[in-house]
Amino acid sequence: LNTFMSANGIPQVSDDLAMEIKFKFTLKNGPTKEAVNVRIIGFTNTVSSILVPESFMEYGNTHYSNGKEQLITQIMIAGEESEFGLIEEMLNEKGLNTKDAQMVVGRLKSIVGTLFMVVLGISIIAVFLSGLVLIQYLQLLMTKNAYEVQTLLRLGYQPKKIIHQFFYYFIKIFGIISLLGIVTFFIFKILLDNVFASGGLFIDTAYTYQSIVAILFTYFLFALSSYKVAKNGVISSN
Repeated sequence: LNTFMSANGIPQVSDDLAMEIKFKFTLKNGPTKEAVNVRIIGFTNTVSSILVPESFMEYGNTHYSNGKEQLITQIMIAGEESEFGLIEEMLNEKGLNTKDAQMVVGRLKSIVGTLFMVVLGISIIAVFLSGLVLIQYLQLLMTKNAYEVQTLLRLGYQPKKIIHQFFYYFIKIFGIISLLGIVTFFIFKILLDNVFASGGLFIDTAYTYQSIVAILFTYFLFALSSYKVAKNGVISSN
């Protein structure tokens, strides 16, 4: 109908309007005839065919078929993007064919998703290693300033105040580094999102939230470790 209307310059029927139309669908096999009330519940560009409920297919095959066994010639499957290789392996084992374009897009999404998780894992490991390096730097700094700490303690300064001074200094340094890391992360994410979006690929935003949570958790661990390092350094100098 839309093809005819488009060729004659008549406005086409929209998807929303088509889903509001209720009509009858006639089933017939010889003298047996039946009309059922039907309606359209949605449209898809993925499959060039009409999809109906499985119960309708079973009813039609039972009452209106020619008695022969109905063979399944097409199936639709779905899987996780990160496990696309397993789907492709299963298709090869079952001797099933699929659209080449969909296979290429699915394989690309799977590779991108897996690669992003690998990069995320490497980044988290790098953050923890950086934290260890900073903790060693803090320990070295406390050892280097042990004489100054002893002098302040002998002058009557409270150990708690000295610990707090070192603690605030440590978390300030790590806070600046973390802030720079977050800003850099968002800049690269925006650039990557634009690159992938131009090719029709989209990165799940959940990865962004996980990265922020990981940075905040790392910051908390570093703050706790820096406080213990400062406390142990001051106490050992006392």
